[in-house]
Amino acid sequence: MNRRNMVMATTVANKSLRQDISALRDNLRQLIRVSKRNVEIQQKMDELGDVVLQCPDLETLVARSTAAIRDHFEMTSVTYVLSNDFRGLLPEVGPVHIKSLVADRLFLMSRERLAEVFSMNRGPVLRGRLEHGSVDFFPVRELRRVHSEALVPLFYADEHQGSINLGSNDPDRYAEGVATDYLRRLAHLTSLALANLRLRHELRRAAADGE
Repeated sequence: MNRRNMVMATTVANKSLRQDISALRDNLRQLIRVSKRNVEIQQKMDELGDVVLQCPDLETLVARSTAAIRDHFEMTSVTYVLSNDFRGLLPEVGPVHIKSLVADRLFLMSRERLAEVFSMNRGPVLRGRLEHGSVDFFPVRELRRVHSEALVPLFYADEHQGSINLGSNDPDRYAEGVATDYLRRLAHLTSLALANLRLRHELRRAAADGE
């Protein structure tokens, strides 16, 4: 190989090496960003877990957890849809001048309807680039601001409890292929909390009936 060809080969090799180094640097930066994001999500999930598991009743659980999810993950709307049999865990209708803690945050639905919505997959239903959010899962006053949504089913012992519904004004926030690990963990914690609240309610009712 003559000197000219050797210089050209060295130049090409150096250029290729610089490109590889640049690609590696970009990959490392992305890995660091993802790692930091995962740590942040983990911390937020721990905080949410404490909120969910420490609530003394259903109304408090819905009010506190929707507010925390909305703040932690910068959501446009966060609601619960629960099966009709959770109605008994809600307080009797209070004075008309006192607004319910769960107004526009909790909706009730039949188990049959829940089974229809989540029949194909027990994981979150993700929908992006929407004109508006799903009517059955978000309050009317917020529908037009929801352009992507995650409907996260709640199951306990193969029983449909309902769903947690996250709506975003970002049309690409929730779509097919988006990671849902933290949503599944949130659903698992909430399902346990709901089952515990229902058990405590049934025990109190049984005790009252036995008096």
